[in-house]
Parts: sequence; C-alpha cells; structure tokens
Amino acid sequence: MVLKTSFMQWKKNTVKRFICQSTLGCGDGNHLLPFHYKYLIILLMLRQVYADHEIQERYIRESKLGWTIVRPGALTNGKYTGLYWDGFTIIDNKPITAKISHADTADFMLKQLVEDTYLRKAPSISYLSSNNESRRNL
Repeated sequence: MVLKTSFMQWKKNTVKRFICQSTLGCGDGNHLLPFHYKYLIILLMLRQVYADHEIQERYIRESKLGWTIVRPGALTNGKYTGLYWDGFTIIDNKPITAKISHADTADFMLKQLVEDTYLRKAPSISYLSSNNESRRNL
C-alpha cells in the first residue's frame, strides 16, 4: 500500500523515472534460477520475500511512470568490476553465477536513469561463471 500511495504522490510531483531493485528469478525471470534456488531455497526459506517482490513489481508495472525493475542475483560485498551480464534470457545460454556485488548493481541502476534500453522492462543482472566477459564486450 505504501508503494501505491507513493506512486500517486510521485505522479502529482512529475517524477518521470523510477528504478527499483527486485531479485533474480522474480516474475517472468523464474526460469533463470538454478534448480536448487527455485525448488529449495525459495520454497523453504524465501517464499514470502519473493511474494513481496511479486506484489512490488505488479504495482510498478501498473504505474504510469517510466520504470525499470532491476533483478540482481544474490548480492555480495565484492568490489566494483563493471563486468556483468545484463538483460539475459534462458535463450542466451550463458552460465551465470546468480551473484553480483552491491557496487556493480548500483552501477547498473544508476545507468538506467539516463539510458532507455530497459525502459518499462525488468532486466536481470549477474556475473557470468567466467567473469572475463560482459554484455558490453560480447
């Protein structure tokens, strides 16, 4: 309810862009999760967390704002690298780690404020199993 009320206020105050952090595997990204995440970790420990993210994403998608929902893998305290895979799908067939640092997540989210590549979309971000490549140099 707080998010819904916030959207109404933002619309009145002409907020044009909203960047939100959700989580890898939420919404239509469920197929990207490894088996043990999908059927063990989420079902046994994170069911309510994912349910909350689903509600959050629904409110955002229904808003009139220019939004981007960012779905990072498990967040780590690692350093900024600038090397991560974004906007991937199962079709890309790239082995992801399902992890990314807070710093690289922040880097991606800040870029969304000035880029329209993922406007009104929900890209997932993660490191590749071999962190020697990123979407920017593939």
